[in-house]
Amino acid sequence: PMSSNPLEGRIVSLPMIFTAANWRTAQKVTVRGVDDDVVDGDVAYQVTLSVTLVAGADDAGYAEPALPVESALLKNVDNDLPEIVITSMSSSRQPTTTEKGGQTMMQVSLASSPARHNRVVLSAASDDPTEGTVSPASLTYTSEDWSEPLALLVTGKDDDVVDGPVTYHVKVSVDTAATTELSFLAADGVSESVVNDDDDVASITVEALRSSETTESGGMVRTSLVLTSKPTGDVVVQLKANNAEVNVNPMSMMLRPATWSVPQEVTITGRDDDVADGDMGWVVSFAATSTDAAYNAIVVPAVSGMNRDDDVVGVKVTPTATPVLLAEAAGPGVPQHTASFTVVLSSEPTADVVIDLSSDSTEGTLSTTQLVFAPTSWSTLQRVDVTVVNDDEADGDVNFAVALAPVKSSDVAYDAFDPDDVACRTVDDDVPGIKATPATGLFTNEDGLMATFDVELTSKPSSDVVVTFQSDTPTEGYVMPPPGGGTVLALTFTPADWKVSQVVEVFGEDDSVADGPIPYSIVGTVVSGDVQYSSVTTSVPLTNNDNDQVGVTVSPTTVLTKEDGTNGTFFISLNSEPEADVTVTVDISAAGEEGNLGTAGATVVFTAQDFATPRFIVVYGGDDVVVDGDKSYVIGLSAESSDANYNGIAMPDVDVTNEDDDVAGLDLMPAAGSPLTVEEAGGTAAILIALTAAPMNEVKVEFMVSDGEQAELSAASVEFDGTNWNVPQMVVLSAVNDKTVDGDLAVSITSSIMSTEQAFQTLSPPGFDVTVVDDDVAGFAVDTPMGSVTTTEAGGDAEVTVVLKTAPLENVIVPVILPANGEVAAAPLSLLFTADTWETVQTVRIRGEDDAIKDGDVMYVVSIGPTTSDQAEFDSLPAVEIQGTNIDDDIAGVSITPSATPPATWEALPAGMAATTLEVVLTSQPTAPVTVGFASDTATEGVADPDEVVFGMTDWNVAKAVTLRGEDDDVADGEQTYTVVTAVASADGGYDMIDAEDVVVVNHDDDALGLTLSPMPPAALEVKEDGQEATFQVQLSSRPQGDVTLTVTSSDAGQGGATDPAMPIIIEPAAWDMSVAVTVTAVDDAVADGDSVFDLRVEIESQGDPGYDALSSPAPYVVTALDNDVAGVSVAPLMGETNEDGGDVVLTVALESKPKAPVTLTFMPSDPSEGSVSPVTTIIDPADWSLPVEATVTGKDDALADGKVVYTVSVNMESADLSYHTGTGGSAMPDPVALTNNDNDAAAIVLTDTATLVTDEAGTLAATYHITLGAEPTGGSVRIPVLCNSAEAEVEIAGGEVVFTAANWDTPQAIRVTGKDDDVQDGDKTWVVSHGPAVHPGGAYDGVSGDDVEGTNTDNDAAGVRVTPAAGAALETTEDGTASLDVEVSLTSRPTGAVTVSFVSTNPYEGMVAMQGGAAKVAGEVVFLPDQWRLAKTVVVTGVDDRVQDGDQVYAVLAGPAASDTDVHYQGLVVDGVDGITNKDDDEAGIVVDPVVGLVTSEDGGSATFTVKLLSSPGSAVAVSFVSDAPDEGGVQPMQIVFSAMNFDELQTVQILGADDDDVDGTQPYTVSLTIDTVDVPYAALTLPTLAVENTDDDTAGVSIEVSAAPLRVDEADTTPAATITIALSARPSADVTVPMSVNSPEAAVQPEAVTFTRDLWDQPAVVVVTGAPDNTVDGDQPFKVTVGAAQSADAD
Repeated sequence: PMSSNPLEGRIVSLPMIFTAANWRTAQKVTVRGVDDDVVDGDVAYQVTLSVTLVAGADDAGYAEPALPVESALLKNVDNDLPEIVITSMSSSRQPTTTEKGGQTMMQVSLASSPARHNRVVLSAASDDPTEGTVSPASLTYTSEDWSEPLALLVTGKDDDVVDGPVTYHVKVSVDTAATTELSFLAADGVSESVVNDDDDVASITVEALRSSETTESGGMVRTSLVLTSKPTGDVVVQLKANNAEVNVNPMSMMLRPATWSVPQEVTITGRDDDVADGDMGWVVSFAATSTDAAYNAIVVPAVSGMNRDDDVVGVKVTPTATPVLLAEAAGPGVPQHTASFTVVLSSEPTADVVIDLSSDSTEGTLSTTQLVFAPTSWSTLQRVDVTVVNDDEADGDVNFAVALAPVKSSDVAYDAFDPDDVACRTVDDDVPGIKATPATGLFTNEDGLMATFDVELTSKPSSDVVVTFQSDTPTEGYVMPPPGGGTVLALTFTPADWKVSQVVEVFGEDDSVADGPIPYSIVGTVVSGDVQYSSVTTSVPLTNNDNDQVGVTVSPTTVLTKEDGTNGTFFISLNSEPEADVTVTVDISAAGEEGNLGTAGATVVFTAQDFATPRFIVVYGGDDVVVDGDKSYVIGLSAESSDANYNGIAMPDVDVTNEDDDVAGLDLMPAAGSPLTVEEAGGTAAILIALTAAPMNEVKVEFMVSDGEQAELSAASVEFDGTNWNVPQMVVLSAVNDKTVDGDLAVSITSSIMSTEQAFQTLSPPGFDVTVVDDDVAGFAVDTPMGSVTTTEAGGDAEVTVVLKTAPLENVIVPVILPANGEVAAAPLSLLFTADTWETVQTVRIRGEDDAIKDGDVMYVVSIGPTTSDQAEFDSLPAVEIQGTNIDDDIAGVSITPSATPPATWEALPAGMAATTLEVVLTSQPTAPVTVGFASDTATEGVADPDEVVFGMTDWNVAKAVTLRGEDDDVADGEQTYTVVTAVASADGGYDMIDAEDVVVVNHDDDALGLTLSPMPPAALEVKEDGQEATFQVQLSSRPQGDVTLTVTSSDAGQGGATDPAMPIIIEPAAWDMSVAVTVTAVDDAVADGDSVFDLRVEIESQGDPGYDALSSPAPYVVTALDNDVAGVSVAPLMGETNEDGGDVVLTVALESKPKAPVTLTFMPSDPSEGSVSPVTTIIDPADWSLPVEATVTGKDDALADGKVVYTVSVNMESADLSYHTGTGGSAMPDPVALTNNDNDAAAIVLTDTATLVTDEAGTLAATYHITLGAEPTGGSVRIPVLCNSAEAEVEIAGGEVVFTAANWDTPQAIRVTGKDDDVQDGDKTWVVSHGPAVHPGGAYDGVSGDDVEGTNTDNDAAGVRVTPAAGAALETTEDGTASLDVEVSLTSRPTGAVTVSFVSTNPYEGMVAMQGGAAKVAGEVVFLPDQWRLAKTVVVTGVDDRVQDGDQVYAVLAGPAASDTDVHYQGLVVDGVDGITNKDDDEAGIVVDPVVGLVTSEDGGSATFTVKLLSSPGSAVAVSFVSDAPDEGGVQPMQIVFSAMNFDELQTVQILGADDDDVDGTQPYTVSLTIDTVDVPYAALTLPTLAVENTDDDTAGVSIEVSAAPLRVDEADTTPAATITIALSARPSADVTVPMSVNSPEAAVQPEAVTFTRDLWDQPAVVVVTGAPDNTVDGDQPFKVTVGAAQSADAD
């Protein structure tokens, strides 16, 4: 029996021999399937029988080929599966890694072999890289090594999270891109679970307090919180104090996963509770919450401490040191009628504190007799007012005290506490004298203005006092004489009415001289029996104002123009007639390009005749196209004249503002927001941009594209300035041709505007929506170099390349479809293109399939495509067909293949070696059996067995074995050659007598030299430094003549070599066939030098056998020594504390493996100012690598009050061994050591040169002292506020703060204190300057304060009131309100309390005063408050419109003395008023009638109205009468209206009623005349208007007809009532109207046959009677018609 495919099934039974005796007995053929380890599916093969006659048999019937032989068809069922096998090498059931880097090993192998030349590539990875990693990431298997397991190293990763043991998986799957074995492409991946043991613990570390003491003055302590592991979510810690003694900042902190290891600082600051409660303890606790269960509600240790109290019991009374002066009347040095002092507690009581007060009630009274302080109001100042008792007696100054009784309180600390009393002194004000009110500021004028003042005595006299008043200059003013006449006025005051004021009236004299204001006085002398009064005199100053004034009016003084051409106007006029022409020059030179006067001249001239006529000046705005905002400039005015009064007279400037009309904006084309479209194929779109107005500085517009991969701009920005602002600039948008079939895409263009000008900064930047039109078309290209392909059955192949034409968004699969005729195979059968690999040309290899039949060349078609893809554009792309030809390789021939080359036999087949066989097979299928015979030409050297083989049509391709057997000739003749001659015979003419190749064979002598190694080199051996060994076998091929010495040598003994047996190995002749096992081990060198490779060579020598001595050594073994060492550095400890007093930390550093070269360690502190390392550098020699080295980190004293400073020490490595070299190409630096340097410095503020500091309010005398810090600051600058803390701001401090840095902290900085003018007449004052609290964020100085510094500021202020009319303003008001007089009132110094100044008009019918924008009144007052004393008050004097035509009137505004309750310097201060104010009359007689035209009435009752009023108040009643000239068309109601001074300006309504005349006369005009009747001359002279009125007609010419019944019915017998027709006119005719009547039938008659209407009787209807006419004929009812004829009249209507 023979198997057609020995690789699938082989015959295991012996050949069957049939004889004549057993031919009937069936014999069994046993066939065993061969396991080929390849996933090739079930394979069919045949078992055929070959019959051979035994030597001597002569039965030709059983001889082939005459004997037909059957064959059996078998199937070898495949048992191989494409599976992956993963096995844990862990000793425990569950593989485990650790977060400290613990590892586990796994092995991966295949369950079946890939086909020859194919490979299976596996990808290995962790499904959770945060818990563990896998190395290597890729494993490759071939048909040669598929069954050898490959190792995976799994390493645990530290995630810093408390997550316990976490299970993750090592996943192994087929890398389909790299795997060429098709059977594995769909193989399932495998996984193995691994547990990563956690090394993290959840806790919160609270830094210990360096001090546990806080103070109520703000002293604080600090601590910090830090997590010991990374949380899975935010950890929120709430911080809470157990009482109100401290503030905790922050009250809540969030510790985040990203910064879990960074300490978070907590500040605990003492709180001032204002209670004298002694030192109090406090505890700050922490409560944690988190979504991380490990941290949620975790226990955090609390911190505690003591808050030092700073409060004392006390009552503070201010003032108490000197007597409080109380004046019966205010005077110099005696500031008030009522004085006050304040009382406040020094600390918060636990209960109400009650203080009783008392005083001498004959001298002073108290505002309260008891003060109560509650715990909630203890710090509120309570004021006690002491009011003087004015006794009107000259009793001198009296001292008394306000007594404060001991405290009453249930607070034992305050109860019985005795406060200080307050000393007071009453200053007597009773001095004999005469008081004139007002004493100053009185004016008269030459127009007869009267001034008055009141006179009273200043104290009670003992007898009558007669005061005589007269003028010291009668030519300027005089006293109104008593009824008896004369120039002297005598006033008498008695003890009973001495306080009653009496009035003195003074009148000015008109001297007709333009002499300006002249001062004079009214002098008073006394006659009295009271000696204290007998010598008293008084003098009241007055000023008589001239009524001749010069001046120029300019109005308005503020003008607005606009760049758009809007102009402004002001006018100029003289206030008085000049003596010569006055030329006013208008200077507009300051305007520049902002304004001009147009074509008008720059001068105007006033003469004596037209001085009061205003000259209007028109100002035109200039347009500059620049966005420069509104511009202001001043127009100056100057006068020239030979009139000295007007020459050079001062005139107000005119302030002009030119309003800018330029608006910042962008001019875009297309408009912003417009959609743009560009095509990928070179498409562009242009954006033009310009500014709408010129900028003053550069404006930059920047553009950005949202997706730069789709579109790009020609310029990222454009710039504009004042020269090119209106020149459009172009930005071109271009599409990016991306080769991707991504469809039309939307991108956006946004922009931003960069400019220093606010107007352009606030513009909304333009934007555009852009559509990028895709130009890419889905497709793929197939490239066949020759246009078609050619393959061969011998395996000749052809390549076809495939590539996508454009990029897809989704994966694209291009299948390769083979022809059905099986002529070719292809690989791969599917091509995958992605968005990343679409341009990568992929090759399809088409290989010819051998059909073993000589069938000639065969044509075929291979289709590439159609495609499949999730992207529609790439799905179902049509296939490309490739034409091909498979070249036939089948020829008639015999293939003889020896199993060895050259073919050899042996005289004695060595043990374990197979005989050489000839594999004989036909090269193509024959048409008849083929016999191949074999014969040796030298049978003594060797023969072929069998000597012939026969091939049939079905087994022609099943190789048949012919064994070559050497013959032992017992001759040591070495190798001998012989030939096996072949002969072919067949009925197939193609095979018969063909020349098959003869086989030349070498017969080997069985006495041969040789050395056998197993496994045979160059097989790879693998050893490990951890002790894993390898072995190989050594054996001689023949018996030597003497001892043979074998020596195994290593190419690198430092890495490994043969260790057993001991070298050399001596083989004796007697043991030549014994195999020797050689053990190979690796040298564990403790060096992380990676895996190494060395050669092992077996050297041979022999002195007794020259043949073996000359034998060459076999090829060496290649040995791989796997390293077990890992380079690394351990540093301990990783955390620690140093301090500035020299405390240190010792670092221990050790290498984890032996370096190849010396390693230099350099210790680098991150902050050398906080710590230093000794030694800085140390060298570890390879020989001492296992000895740890130490370095000492010592804290450095930096003189900084910087608290605990965190720094690190890093270890840098330098070595020729890159594993221990930090830097390029080397390893990573070890983790730095985290250290904290504890501070020994204290933060303090130091002040020097602070003794006797004096300043003055004038600012000429300044005080200087110096400030420094006590220690160097860290973490930024220290800002110390330097502030004046006095109740009154007496001084200014330059800068307001000082700044210290680490560079100048110990350099004294000068604090210069300059006296500040508080503008108050308050004497010298003490000032206090505070220093701090300092601002030092996060630093030690934050919140630290220095001592206060005191000094004295000397006063320079005096009280006064200024009353000033507006500059350049005429003393003039107008009744029409167009001109008023602004009077500015201001103080010369800051008062201590409110100051009131009153003003009154001398003629409220002509002028009134308004205070600060209020309503105009006869009198008013302005009040100055201390905080607003600099703000001048404006008293607006407004003309009063008396509505009477009385001409211009002169009046004055008088000012009363200033009044102040608290400021004695302002109380009673005389204030000047304003005299000589002229109120311009604007009234004139007139009557207003509205309307005077367009009045319409109608005959149907329609009316019209008009109103009437007077323009001014009349002197007597004015009667206005109304008369219609056509009463039959319209009448007036009322016919007369009477106006008086009470109702002159009230609109009176008059009604005109239309009259109905019944005439058809159309619309008729008529008039209403107005007449006036009065004795008021101006009104009597008025001419009144006549009103035009139209009356609309309501009459229409017409005839109306009314019948008694319809239709009309009459009878011939006249027995029924007659029918009637009533006819009437609708309006009165102008002539008679006749209406004729007729009947069309004799059946009826009308009576009368015509009716006539006259003008007088037109409205009386006419009745026509219709009767039946008897005809004596029986003719039934007959119809008839009555016709009303057309009216006949001379009235055309």
